[in-house]
Amino acid sequence: MPTPWIRLQIPYSHEALQLGVSLGYRIEAASEVQVERAGGFETLEQALAGISEQVETLDVTLGEDTVLVFPLDSRHELAWAVKDEADSRGWGFARYTPEGSLPGEGALIQPEPMPEQGAGQYSFELCDRATVAARDQRLGDAFTLLREALGVTTTHLGWHSDATCGVLMYFVTLLVGSRSPENQGEALLLLRRLCHELDQQGSPPSSGAVAFLERLVSWAQGLEPDLGRRLAGWTLLATDLQSKEALDSFAVKALNLLLDEPERAENYPKMAAPVLRKAFADDFDLVPLVLALQEEVDPDRLRQVLTIAIDEAHAIEGRLIGLVTSLRDHLSREILEDILRQQLKDGPELTASLKSLDT
Repeated sequence: MPTPWIRLQIPYSHEALQLGVSLGYRIEAASEVQVERAGGFETLEQALAGISEQVETLDVTLGEDTVLVFPLDSRHELAWAVKDEADSRGWGFARYTPEGSLPGEGALIQPEPMPEQGAGQYSFELCDRATVAARDQRLGDAFTLLREALGVTTTHLGWHSDATCGVLMYFVTLLVGSRSPENQGEALLLLRRLCHELDQQGSPPSSGAVAFLERLVSWAQGLEPDLGRRLAGWTLLATDLQSKEALDSFAVKALNLLLDEPERAENYPKMAAPVLRKAFADDFDLVPLVLALQEEVDPDRLRQVLTIAIDEAHAIEGRLIGLVTSLRDHLSREILEDILRQQLKDGPELTASLKSLDT
């Protein structure tokens, strides 16, 4: 069974919120890693006692296979103190979450919360200092500064903010560029957390974050392709489509994204829905997309996307009839009528939509 671990979140500032701790565990070998959290502690001993109280309610044993994790940064004296505590309890010690026990979405690790301190400007200053540290080959110092910056921006500006996306882009670049599997594991956790937060919020970052997101997409695709596709979808949604050139670029990217590895059917509807929603909001012509789907994707997948499209059009006043009219010359009446009847049931909108098929 994978190793249970306890990960410490120790503030970088005396003014920061108090020490937090996370427990990662699996009840069964085949189950996903679950995470329990506790916070507001003033000392390491209090934090470990607090998480141990939660352990008593779970079917988890903290034995000699337990690992106490203090994330890698420049505070090496503090790391020695944490290691001494682990040794005294008969546990292992590590600077990374064990590679075989990384949590999935919904059980993700929160960066250390930080005081505001003029969050945006302060995070930029920290990134500047991290740049100097990285240039001098002091990666531990750079990681310290970037974790602090990420704690500031996520606490006070949110995961969808330009500042958070910028800090993440730089942090993930350093983590992946180090070529350490452990650092790449931390990068993967951060990217998963970003996607999770965007999914929960249900709206994309601002267009100012697009450049950062595009770089994050490239890293995500290398670490976990499905995650890369999801993040690419949010990047499309954040794109400013005010110009004809941007709209054309959106069309190409949307088609490439939606048709990428079409055999992965379980991810297709999730990815298609936000792209189509963006398309309707910007009066995007869906006919080329439908024609491409007819050529590249099986009929069941096309039906899935059309169902999502009709749902999205139905939610915007005046869009449904326009969609049906634009599609009637490219799809069989049988397919369109069947989907309309399923989605609209009986009522005046169904009657009007069916009538538009014949006019």
